[in-house]
Amino acid sequence: TEVVRVAMALEEAISNAMYHCNLELTTDDLATVGYDLDAPDTDTIVDIRRKTKPYCDRSIHVQADFSRDRIRVAVEDEGPGFDHASAKSPEDVIADGTLAGRGLAKMQLFCDEVTFNESGNVVTLIKHCNSA
Repeated sequence: TEVVRVAMALEEAISNAMYHCNLELTTDDLATVGYDLDAPDTDTIVDIRRKTKPYCDRSIHVQADFSRDRIRVAVEDEGPGFDHASAKSPEDVIADGTLAGRGLAKMQLFCDEVTFNESGNVVTLIKHCNSA
């Protein structure tokens, strides 16, 4: 169960880096395409940004360290960053019932530590492993 949760948190970190940071898309932008991000024969805002500079030149960098005691994964995007201090708590996201903040909430709920660098373009996820 814990492996699946960490995998879901990592998927959210990479998705956020790709869509919200590198492509600079809002939750509303993504909702307009119905989150069908790989639909064939469409010309959505996702497709347009993937082909347009500076967005198309940006990459995601992942650094992972695994040990018996913990899993540490850092995901860095090349976008402008974001104000992580103003992010909603997982409880507020759940109470809101909207899509905004859902990815960050999953990361915070499924990992023991979630930290950001000052500019908000690197998120580090840490999961401490159960010694049992």
